[in-house]
Amino acid sequence: IDKATGKVVLDAKGNPITAEKTFVADKADGSVTMTYTVDASKAMGKEFVVFENLYRDNNLVVSHADVNDAGQTVKVVTPKVHTTATSDEGDKQVMPEEDVTIKDAVAYSNLVVGKHYSVTGYLHYTDGSFVLDAKGNKIAKTVSFTAEKTDGTIDVTFTVDGRLLAGKDVVVFENLYHNNNLIASHEDINDKDQTVHFPKIELHTTATDSEGSKEVVPEEKVTVKDAVAYHNLIVGKTYTVKGYLHYTDGSFVKNADGSKVSKTVTFKAEKADGTIDVEFVVDGRALAGKDVVAFEYLYHNGKLIASHEDINDKDQTVHFPKIELHTTATSDGKKTVTASRNMTINDVVEFNDLVIGKTYTVKGYLMDKATGKPVLINGKKVTAEKTFKATAKDMKVTMTFTFDGSSLGGHDVVAFEDLYHDGKLIASHADINDAGQSVHIAPAPKLTQTDDSLNGVLLALGVVALIGAAGVAFYLLRKRA
Repeated sequence: IDKATGKVVLDAKGNPITAEKTFVADKADGSVTMTYTVDASKAMGKEFVVFENLYRDNNLVVSHADVNDAGQTVKVVTPKVHTTATSDEGDKQVMPEEDVTIKDAVAYSNLVVGKHYSVTGYLHYTDGSFVLDAKGNKIAKTVSFTAEKTDGTIDVTFTVDGRLLAGKDVVVFENLYHNNNLIASHEDINDKDQTVHFPKIELHTTATDSEGSKEVVPEEKVTVKDAVAYHNLIVGKTYTVKGYLHYTDGSFVKNADGSKVSKTVTFKAEKADGTIDVEFVVDGRALAGKDVVAFEYLYHNGKLIASHEDINDKDQTVHFPKIELHTTATSDGKKTVTASRNMTINDVVEFNDLVIGKTYTVKGYLMDKATGKPVLINGKKVTAEKTFKATAKDMKVTMTFTFDGSSLGGHDVVAFEDLYHDGKLIASHADINDAGQSVHIAPAPKLTQTDDSLNGVLLALGVVALIGAAGVAFYLLRKRA
């Protein structure tokens, strides 16, 4: 009987739900069990009262038909479930990494204590379609439990490849079963509580030197700075960026010991979008004339979640120019000059492939070709120095050497030039056999014996003239007296 209406409860075919049992009394007092089969899913929240009639020989002996008797009343409870999906750390955003966990906390109510239940969950996209694994199977999880209380929570966890879900919202549907019968479900594609988001994390990198130039001076211990711009990180999470340098053929740039040039930076995301600098220190001398590309990889908990590795991306590429020197030394435009006390040699130094805007210093010194050693005047090298800013990739500067060359007659002097940036040597021209950077100093002419005789005659004539002049002056003084 439906307690609320007082009417007989009917089955799906419209027949009263009844039970009947015949027995032989072996005692004056006893009991029998009557079993009724009811579709309780269609009677959620109703109270059923069982009326019983006892017959003998089809004659009614006694009945129990009290609609208010609690002893013969049962209530069909209404189990309910509500789910809250998060990452395993309780976030509504889930890292798009391999083997990541979605935890769905299934809150249930109105269960029967001591009964055995199972919860089966499925993952869906927001269009209602099922999330499938790499093999094309639906992603599902079943958890069985015995209700210790009428209300409680059970966790259902799903392990998925988050890389396949980047940029997607995923909704968890849960079904509650008892004896394989569905008794409650939570399937709302628009419910934010049972939805998690997999951000599509992206990287973009811009490689330069430490001063922001796309060209890096090929010097010892130079810095390549790669500004890694990230998007859609989960705020508060800790990430690691690991970078490598590559040549344009894809091979790794290596250190002198053969190890790969790499750098690792760990940081906590304070914003979803931001930039982190990854700096590589390399020996630029070994990279002269090369293009170098920075590849970057982003990890969370040791798992790769994003990368930027485009060998053709100019933004993540820097160029190491191959700076070269060529010099032409002359003295007053001549390649051969006579030894003298005050000598000047001008060395025109031509540079190729400079980095525009950088400041350089060129230092030169003279070498004695015969000895292969520096020219020393009074124990000091003959040097020249000039600092300039590159206004073009190819430039010329003139180095002027001023010295006492009177002792260098018969020698070839060669101008050696070294180019520096920030105090570091980056190029030199030091070829003792290079005629272009050499000047021949011829010996100064010497006086012969004939010249000495002539000088004596002239000196004698000068003395005679002086004596004559003195005599004339003496005569004039006496006559005046």
